[in-house]
Amino acid sequence: MNETRELYWNIHAEWLIYPLFVLALAIFGYGIYRRYNLWRLGQPAERNYQKPIRVKAVLKLVLTHKKILREKQPGLMHFLIFWGMAGLTVGTGVVALQADFGLDIMHGSFYLYFMS
Repeated sequence: MNETRELYWNIHAEWLIYPLFVLALAIFGYGIYRRYNLWRLGQPAERNYQKPIRVKAVLKLVLTHKKILREKQPGLMHFLIFWGMAGLTVGTGVVALQADFGLDIMHGSFYLYFMS
């Protein structure tokens, strides 16, 4: 099988991706910095107990959206947007592996089953 796709098809200025990414990262970093300053206003709390259990609980809540899905319509919309963005992130990562790191993985069975 030789099925594949052309990377950056019909995008003429792909070099813009990187400066725009740096700009988005800077804006994101500024938001985290502001939030960090807000968190520093609070009082310290002892949260170092049962780390594996707490990490497992957080992962379960994040992946299943159990609390968010209590409200049906907004919960479902959040669930779909979250998993849609997760899928796009994985797809973008795979394209980056091929385009930027030279790993030739976007062809054949992998492309047909996971990327098409």
